[in-house]
Order: sequence, then C-alpha cells, then structure tokens
Amino acid sequence: MKKILCCLMCLLLLGGALPALGDGVAITNRLTFGERLADIPGLDFLESQPFISGQVRELLNSCAVRLMMTDGEMYEEISVGDTPVLTFQGRRDADGGWTYISNLAPHYALKQSAGAAKTAAQTFDPEKTAARMQEIGQALTAHLAEGLDALLEYDGDLEHGEYSLDGETFDFRLPGAISDEDLTLVLSRTLRSLAADEAMGLNIPETVLQGVENFLSAVLDGAQIEFSFYGRVDERNWDVSISYVRCTVTRDGRRTYLEGGKTQGKLALHLETGADAYEDDAQMRSAARQGAEDALAVDVYLVPGDKALGIEVDVFSGVFTAVLMEINAQEEGEVRLNSRLYVGTADEPVMRQDAVVVAHKGPMPAWEEDQRQLVSLDALREEMKRGESTLLSGLVQDVTEYGLPSAAQRISQGAPDSFAAALLEALLQPDGPEATARPDAQGTDDVNQLLDDMMKQLDALD
Repeated sequence: MKKILCCLMCLLLLGGALPALGDGVAITNRLTFGERLADIPGLDFLESQPFISGQVRELLNSCAVRLMMTDGEMYEEISVGDTPVLTFQGRRDADGGWTYISNLAPHYALKQSAGAAKTAAQTFDPEKTAARMQEIGQALTAHLAEGLDALLEYDGDLEHGEYSLDGETFDFRLPGAISDEDLTLVLSRTLRSLAADEAMGLNIPETVLQGVENFLSAVLDGAQIEFSFYGRVDERNWDVSISYVRCTVTRDGRRTYLEGGKTQGKLALHLETGADAYEDDAQMRSAARQGAEDALAVDVYLVPGDKALGIEVDVFSGVFTAVLMEINAQEEGEVRLNSRLYVGTADEPVMRQDAVVVAHKGPMPAWEEDQRQLVSLDALREEMKRGESTLLSGLVQDVTEYGLPSAAQRISQGAPDSFAAALLEALLQPDGPEATARPDAQGTDDVNQLLDDMMKQLDALD
C-alpha cells in the first residue's frame, strides 16, 4: 500500500513542474499490448494463468491517460474505456504554492509550498533543459573530434575505390593500425578531457577514472586493432570529407566491430561482437538475430530533421529486444510521440505507445476540494524523516478504505465484459480454469462481494 501511495505522491509532486512545460497543453497517451504480454518483466506470472492473460491484455488496451495543463492548473485522468478511473488535479494557490487532490485519496488534499513548487519547475524547465543538452552535445562532439584526430596520426596509405557500409557508398578509405597501448592512451585522454570539461558536468572521481582505464587496458591487452576512416570527394570543389569510422578488435578468439558516422541522413553507431569463427560482422549480426549465445549486436541511431528527432536502440542477443522512440510534429500545434517495445521478434510487438500533444482550449474539470483534510507535503516529509507515520497512516487508510474500492468499481464498469467474466472465474476458481467452483459461490454476481474478494487479495499481496 505504501508503494501505491508513493506513486500517488510522485505524480502530485510532478504536477507543480508540469505547467512549466507550456501553457494550454493537452496530452493523450495510450499503450497497446500484443499477445506476448507475459514477456514483459513483471508480468511473467500471466504465463501460469493463460485463461485470464488475454482478458488482462484487453483491459490494458482499453486504458488511456489524458493530461491537461495550463499556467495555473493541471488535470490527469486514467480511464478504462470511457470511464475515468483515477484522477489527479493540481491548482496554483494565491501564495504561489500548489494544492493537489485525487479520487484515490478522496478525503485528503496535499499542499506543496511555493518554494518547493518553484524548485520543481526550475528543474523541469524545458528551455533550460534544451540549452543544457545542446551544450553537452557540442562539448561531446569537440572531444570526440579530438580523439579522432589522435587516431588519424596512425593512418596508412590512402585507398581509392567504392566502399559500401551501412547503406552508404564512400570514395576512399584511410586504413590504419594502432597498438593496444596507444589505443588505451587515446581513449584515456579522451575520457579525461570529457571528465575535466565543466560543460559536461560529469564530476567523475579519480578512482573511477583509474578503474575505467584499468578496465580498458585489461580488455585491449594483447589485442590486434585495425581501423579505417571512410570519406567522399565532392567533385565540384574537390572538398574531401571523412564521415564514417570502423574499428576492428581481435583478442582471445573473439572479434569486435565498432563503427559509426553519418549515414543516410542520420548518425549511426553499430557494434557487433562474437567468436572469430564468424567471417564478418554481417554473419555476427545474423547469428545474434537468431539468438546465438556467442554473438551480440547493438545499433544506435540519431535521426535529425526539421520536424523530427528519433532515437532507436536495438539489442540483439538471446532474446530480441528493441526500443524505438520518435517525436515529430504532424500539424500546427500538434506533436506526436511514438515508441515501441519489442520482445521476441520485431514482427510481434509486445507494447506500443502513442501519445498526442495538442494545444488545450476550454475549461478544466471542476475542482472539488470541499470536505478534504489539507496535508502539507513538507510536514509529511518531516514526519517520515522522524520515523513517524500519523499523516501517512491517515492517507494510507483513506486509499485503502475508500480510494481503491471505488477505483475497482469504476474499473469493473469500464472494463470489457470478457475481463469481468474472466476475473470472476479466477476468483471463483482459484486453482485454475479446470478447478471446480466452490458450492457456496454458485450464482455469485454481487459487485460488492466481488470487490471484497479483490481487496482481500490486495491486502494479502501487501
């Protein structure tokens, strides 16, 4: 129960910062789950209850989260079908603080001081965050360029031809070789220059830096290292540019390919590693996709654009897992966020997220603070620091006795009929679908009795 209350408090505390993201914004977020729902960490217990897993998936697919924000108000709603189940509201007070209410704790209102609200808003200020990310990106680019310049000192003879990598064709290749000691030194210098740059704000302790250097030295000790720089020649002005780098490290019967650069309008980083019995990185990637234990492939893409920025990370190992995220502007005043989580194969997504951000117009839902006990969040924190629980116990009791039962009833009203039937079957037949129902449970259809049974199971979990 304390975990539930902590989640509630986190959402409410975040509310003070959300209005800083913009005035008049409405966000609709929906998750869609595939048939392999039990593959998601934490939901593996559904594998032992296949008679209800499909209904759970149908219930989750009927859920949606709606968030509305203005300069002085916020409202968040989690609904099942067309039925609002959980609601969270926040409103700025005259003193600059915020007050939050939720139907999960129907008899309490939480007060956030003006100082705490200001601190939270500054922490989540989007303009400062964007400026900070740009500063970090510029610093990182400069240090990586410095490291590449150091590697160029070990180049070999320039080779002309047509080289195809990652779907791109290059005009020349500049090969080179470097010893394990020299590569360790270049990487160490790059790492230390990053750590010393105030713009990066890393503040890495010396002991950690030494530990990383020792790790690199151990990993690269005795390794054979080759690298190549790939580039193009602009025939109009004979401008020469290097935009792709590949490094191959072979050691103790294992070979690793690390390559990256600008390709097909995006920045890409690829890593393949496996037994040196594989002829090349393509074989390693194919083996990794098929679940080979001696091969691993990782792809990272940064996709810049006028109206879109996407980040894709694929990890191919024993179980294929991929996370894809994309943010793009569809129309004026509308932004879409799409992300997908794959477990198994890309053709069988386990979870997909679709979020739409639009300008909010119109009034916010009615504010209902009457008859609620006001609790200061600062006082609640101080009480918890002292090891006391008077205020916390009151909140927990309110959630347990009133919030959760009413939420369960709203879920039953909005849930698909198949879920309600499967849940009732699970309660009446606790040993599985083939178990015989209790004689005293024949004909049980009273909602209150059903909720009582659900609450008993929740209490047992806590």
